[in-house]
Amino acid sequence: MKTYEVFNAGAILVKVTEADLQNAVLSPHHLSVEIMHAAAKSSFHQLIPKIIETLTANVTIQRRVAAITLLALNSTSSIETLLKLSEAEQDKAVSYIFRAVALRLQGIEQVRYNFFNASSDPTFHRYLILIYNSNIKFTKEDLIFLLEALNLYNNQSADWIRDRTRNMNSEDVKSILLFISADRNKIETLIDSQTETQTIIATLNTTMERYNFRDVRNLCGKLIERISRVDSSHPAAVPRAGE
Repeated sequence: MKTYEVFNAGAILVKVTEADLQNAVLSPHHLSVEIMHAAAKSSFHQLIPKIIETLTANVTIQRRVAAITLLALNSTSSIETLLKLSEAEQDKAVSYIFRAVALRLQGIEQVRYNFFNASSDPTFHRYLILIYNSNIKFTKEDLIFLLEALNLYNNQSADWIRDRTRNMNSEDVKSILLFISADRNKIETLIDSQTETQTIIATLNTTMERYNFRDVRNLCGKLIERISRVDSSHPAAVPRAGE
């Protein structure tokens, strides 16, 4: 029987078995955070109806994790519910997450349009990045969008970015880098040419210049090392971690 190590609502690592997931299908209660994380990790689609129900749980973290789990499971059947609940949701952050997940389920073009649309609610833009996590299936379109978003932060080419502090923007940048660099996302398999390799490395080098924080530099450095291996004929000057 497979067992999955996931975090619970208290950020403690716990184990969830396949039997736990099967039993949760018939549970009369809203799902726990660890069950939903395990469902996302194991692609356990049988729980989608229960996860949709959990979007209305009393506990905020359950509602938030439910939405992210539906994204990880690519539950396009939940789009209408997510959009409807986003309008009624009292917690603004959760409302934004519901809406952002619904847009990503509709397609990456919806995410790109809303992120780069200057007339959109400036508070909402960053949630289109924050919904990404290591359980979401990573596509070439996601990589392109996240690199475009990284360039937007690097160039400070949006009013809503210029209006925020450098530290706040660096947290968003770090979120992008953490997702791209997650081992399971296999960024190496999404790069098609030497030109693309060079473009990505140039973006990462600019990121290190704009956000000279240790965490950001370390993430960029490790990514450059990985990407440079895609085409061994393209040497890259790789900064040491922490430099």
